[in-house]
Amino acid sequence: MKKTLFLALLLGFALTSCGELNKNSGENVDNPFLDDEPTEELQPDEQKTKLESVANKLMQECSHSDWNDLSKLAEDFSKKFCTEDYDFDAFYEWYDVEFGKAFKEEDSQTISNGKKYSSYYVEVLILLSNHKGLFTFGDKGVTVTDYDGTKAAFSLNGKNYEATIRQEGKITEAVYVYTYKGQWNESGYIDENGNWVEGDIEINADEKYKVTVGVPERLEVIITENGSEYAAATIGFTPSLTAGNVNPATDSFSSEISVRMNGYEYTVENITYDGASGKGSFSRTISKNGKTLISSVASGDIRFETKKEKDGNYEYTIIEASLAKNITATVDILGEIQVVASCSNANDAIESSDKFWQAARSDDENTARRHLDNLNAKFDTGVFYDKGNNKQAQIIFDFTREVYDAEWDNNGDGLINSLDTYIEYYLMPIIVFNDGSKYAIDEYFTEEAFGELITSFEEFCSNYAGLFGFIEE
Repeated sequence: MKKTLFLALLLGFALTSCGELNKNSGENVDNPFLDDEPTEELQPDEQKTKLESVANKLMQECSHSDWNDLSKLAEDFSKKFCTEDYDFDAFYEWYDVEFGKAFKEEDSQTISNGKKYSSYYVEVLILLSNHKGLFTFGDKGVTVTDYDGTKAAFSLNGKNYEATIRQEGKITEAVYVYTYKGQWNESGYIDENGNWVEGDIEINADEKYKVTVGVPERLEVIITENGSEYAAATIGFTPSLTAGNVNPATDSFSSEISVRMNGYEYTVENITYDGASGKGSFSRTISKNGKTLISSVASGDIRFETKKEKDGNYEYTIIEASLAKNITATVDILGEIQVVASCSNANDAIESSDKFWQAARSDDENTARRHLDNLNAKFDTGVFYDKGNNKQAQIIFDFTREVYDAEWDNNGDGLINSLDTYIEYYLMPIIVFNDGSKYAIDEYFTEEAFGELITSFEEFCSNYAGLFGFIEE
């Protein structure tokens, strides 16, 4: 799984996006990464050599040593502070007090003519400016002291680290209200004194939740090491929200994100969404020491609608994306390779993907293949070189089916008493060159060629995932 994350970092958004391209020439004059004029179409062996050359250049830019310090910091933090013996009581006490202030709850019920009417109302107000404190991670436990802001401090391996959260500019209150309503019969009920009363009764329940979140115009997180910047993240947000309740069907916003760490900078700019028109877009860049490694743009049409759902006896209304279409994305790698992906209807693509995985879980290989063919039919993903608009290769999805031997200890006595097999399906992007030859993308990023970098990146992912309890043993 972590190798897949590594490859996703390299090729980015284009391999999982979808819009409309000319399948023969790959021409897309509106694409900012492609020139109007075509470049010379390379011969099959030249196409493959070019791709491998750019892969090597990218790997050289992303040295495995870049990840080692970050990985080691996460590992050491986890070993020192994320243990069963470490005392978080002071934090839990602070949490109970602070969020108790932000939590309002009302509960009432009435009995009339064999019917019970109950109402439950919860109101939550989350404003960062209301939740302040200095959290100091000592050797045995965390302490919380008064502080005009939000900051965490800890020491590791003789170095002092501080993480500070700051907000600036206008605070917009985003309000979201949702309700549950239900009606059913029961053989009894609990009265206002907490006693059980026998007898058939109709239950009428009405629940309402109101959540208000203060959205700052600018939010910044800075981590320092011995007083110097170690990593930083900045989020800017300019929303135009419906008064009283968030409604993505009519609301709009713009945003930008920037993350700096160890010489790398990841920026997402021009993040825009307009609910009235259903248009959304963004662009993003990964650079190192000022040199752009990977950049991308994406845009599409997304519509939202309200739907009524049922959960047991309750009925509630949700807002979900009802249509995603004309979605296009382009990734530029070192200015030498451009990957352009498009799909006219993402909903159909998602449905085909879901059906593929359903068939895979049932080990129905033929049905899985049929749904994968449908998925590929929804996409047009091309590979272009040096910003020329003639397609050098295309990318499709394929899968492999692997059978593994399994040994089980069914009795829990520590002895293997059952032998079995289990089957895994792996979905992967495949490069198809113009001569019809196919290569799995990870063949260009092999363990042999890039093993040290892949190992370092996997350790980095493992250590940071471990901090949040997501690691798979």
